[in-house]
Amino acid sequence: MSTDLVHFFKESDETEKKFFRVMQNQLALLNAQRGLTFGLAYDCFLLGDVLHNLKNAPLTKSVKKEVFREVFNIIFNNLLSAGNPEAYLSTFRQIFGASVVVEFTIVDPGHIEILIETDSLDISDWEADELTGQTYAFFDIVDNDDDEIVFIGIEGFETPREVEIFLFEVTPYGIFTEVTLTIL
Repeated sequence: MSTDLVHFFKESDETEKKFFRVMQNQLALLNAQRGLTFGLAYDCFLLGDVLHNLKNAPLTKSVKKEVFREVFNIIFNNLLSAGNPEAYLSTFRQIFGASVVVEFTIVDPGHIEILIETDSLDISDWEADELTGQTYAFFDIVDNDDDEIVFIGIEGFETPREVEIFLFEVTPYGIFTEVTLTIL
């Protein structure tokens, strides 16, 4: 904290200046710690879980919890520059992965077409659990050939409608967006 941010009651009050000099280092440490605490909380996936569960934050209805918890801080930073293609691109990369291809076409003033192509697949095993005594045993579900059964979907948004809901929340008034989502 510098003296130019402080307004002394009386410029000649040496007691006030002495107090300021003593507290200046402590205030600087407290401010630095406050910034660190907020930074760590903002980057913590648990905060993302809380925001998603409460459904009070933008995008909680259009982004799956598993995705939201990992990228909410980046999405919120991008919301500060809503309507900016770079912000959209950064957000789509966070949600779909670095390999996503996004093309913007300005059809008319205020009308943007967005083509999204992704090959980021989300593969999950079909698992079951069984209570044995007082513990659960987890095992994979297999077919007749003992091959594991898996489900395949895309990471992030799963339908163009989910992308449109997202864009509706982050696009400035008066801008119309059309989305095409392609899975490669």
